[in-house]
Amino acid sequence: MIIYKEVEVNELPQIAKLYNMLAFELKETTGDCYFDFESLSDETVLEVMKNAVQQNSIKVYAAKEDTATIGFITGTIMNCFLPISGIKLDILKQRM
Repeated sequence: MIIYKEVEVNELPQIAKLYNMLAFELKETTGDCYFDFESLSDETVLEVMKNAVQQNSIKVYAAKEDTATIGFITGTIMNCFLPISGIKLDILKQRM
């Protein structure tokens, strides 16, 4: 069974590793110039994520199956809400 939960700071090393795996996959798959980099260290990504989480400027959620982290999503906090909150609210307004 897959569960989704907010990541704690001590879980961020797993997320940093997944982030780098995704970035390299996107670089190889898309060839997009946005992904024009030679290397990304897990430690650098971890420090950036850790600082952002501790400053409450991002939220990180993980998908876990048993004890393994199998996916993640990050969101930037804007005006005390994750942007997806605004998207859901806009969709609900359109339906009314």
